[in-house]
Amino acid sequence: MDVKAFREYYEFDDDDLNANQQGRLSDKQYQAKARVDQNARQLSKTGGVVALVAAFIPCIVLPLSVLTLLTKDWRTTLIAWVGALVWLAVFGGAGVWLLRSARADSMPKRDAVTRAEGVVRLRQEKRTSGGEHRRTYTVTFVVIGDTDFELDD
Repeated sequence: MDVKAFREYYEFDDDDLNANQQGRLSDKQYQAKARVDQNARQLSKTGGVVALVAAFIPCIVLPLSVLTLLTKDWRTTLIAWVGALVWLAVFGGAGVWLLRSARADSMPKRDAVTRAEGVVRLRQEKRTSGGEHRRTYTVTFVVIGDTDFELDD
């Protein structure tokens, strides 16, 4: 892969390079980061609403199921308790998952390269998947010094 193809694939231009060499983001990179942050905040809000609804419904159903204890209708009591717990597990789990994924998108990745100096090379490696349906694919690496970083989409 040549540098031109790399730059086209990642939409990386001279302004980006100059800004990054000065230790800052270009305007285009800053706007892209702002879009990602905005999407993460929106996803976080959605997760919060889902978690709130998931927590609220069982808070109503479980006390109401206590009334069935007065009538000694054990079947209805059991159905209400199991239903509330399943509701809480499914929708509460979805809310927690949305909150965690929103937080993960906005947090910097630990293995991300934030600064590099020196010669950078691109290296491609052909690999073949295992299993019954084999396929061959190409993996591209950025080589900085003695360390290879696999490029991810």
